[in-house]
Amino acid sequence: MDFFNFFFDNVGALFALAFVLFNLAAWVMRRVRQKREQERYGHYPPAVRAGRLNYEDYSKRRDG
Repeated sequence: MDFFNFFFDNVGALFALAFVLFNLAAWVMRRVRQKREQERYGHYPPAVRAGRLNYEDYSKRRDG
């Protein structure tokens, strides 16, 4: 019963903690994805990285 009293007395703080932890996890996942994409596509131009232009077409345009 003591656990339930603790939960109901501190429900706002617990939700705030859960919110902060969720956002921290989302931020870490976003940073990891950005680093992975930077390693994979860092030397390509933005249109290729965004998927609007494939690399073969970019090479043809670049090389003339």
